[in-house]
Amino acid sequence: MTIILDNDDVAEMLTMTDCIEALDKAYGDLGKGEGTFRDRLELIGPTGNKGGFYSLKTVDGLWPRKGVSVMRLVSDVKEITEVDGRTRRRKIPAAPGDRYVGFAIVLSIETGAPLLIYTDGVVNPIRVAATTAVGIRHMARQDASVLAIIGSGRQAYRQIEAAAHVRDLTEVRCFSPSEENRAGFAKSVSEDFGVDAAPWNSAEDAVKGADIVLSATNSRSPVFDAAWLESGQFYSGITAREMSAEAVCKADIAVCLSNTGESFYQATHGLTDAEVSGPPNNFVEEAGLHDLHTIADIAAGNIQGRETDDQITCFANTIGIGFQWVVVGALLLEKAQAEGRGREFPTEWLTQAKMG
Repeated sequence: MTIILDNDDVAEMLTMTDCIEALDKAYGDLGKGEGTFRDRLELIGPTGNKGGFYSLKTVDGLWPRKGVSVMRLVSDVKEITEVDGRTRRRKIPAAPGDRYVGFAIVLSIETGAPLLIYTDGVVNPIRVAATTAVGIRHMARQDASVLAIIGSGRQAYRQIEAAAHVRDLTEVRCFSPSEENRAGFAKSVSEDFGVDAAPWNSAEDAVKGADIVLSATNSRSPVFDAAWLESGQFYSGITAREMSAEAVCKADIAVCLSNTGESFYQATHGLTDAEVSGPPNNFVEEAGLHDLHTIADIAAGNIQGRETDDQITCFANTIGIGFQWVVVGALLLEKAQAEGRGREFPTEWLTQAKMG
């Protein structure tokens, strides 16, 4: 039988702690060559449904230790908008019932058969934040306690949650362009995590004197200036467009999630990356990502994440990789089988007795 887990199932089963620990160990395998993944591919085309454009994204990964592979698929209708002068891509809930479409399929590398299908909505911000936490664990100062966050959405919220699992936070400084959003966000952070959190009117002021600096936005242009970086700080962002290439270059130690490249875009009907993604972005080249070590190298012990307390360290957590989805998939599969969670359907529905 093949198991299906929806977002409600995943929310009850997947904890931030479990995800951080699983990814940290798995990145160690990846750094030793005991796992692999493919870069993200995005196909783009026009759509007649609610305007905007259509996007089909896929990533996949393979983890021999757990005997599984995975493919994650996201089928989106999107539009380009501007918020406070910054270009953003916004997903439109165009599926029946005003819903979104995204899921991962976990496959056995022994039989090739599908073992688990799980929706990606709950997992997505957790696996991104858990990866940032791995970076903080290995690259931030041990006494780091003051965190500055640029962003006020669900990704930013999860980033703080994850950071609190690996460092004892005493203060969180929250900035986003919207005064209302940053005030409400700071209130939620303070109430939910029991930490002193406050809205700041300036990103630069929030960063000044912070130990950990994170950005988690959907901005299509940089939200951080390298000139703000100070001795001893750790800086990380979650998209290539929001991050500062100069900050990566300024760091004493800088690593990335993947140094093999950024997303590959293939478009039809003459659509261009600039039309659907905003102004041209050369972050990968300008930051020298192809020449950097990865977080997997640190987790595997191939290199150190920090050597002295006064070093500036940077983690470009900017390119989602399929290996994250196979790690989470393996974790969810083990829990679902042990706890009898989810719904099942005959595996034969997705296998064949004959090949054409």
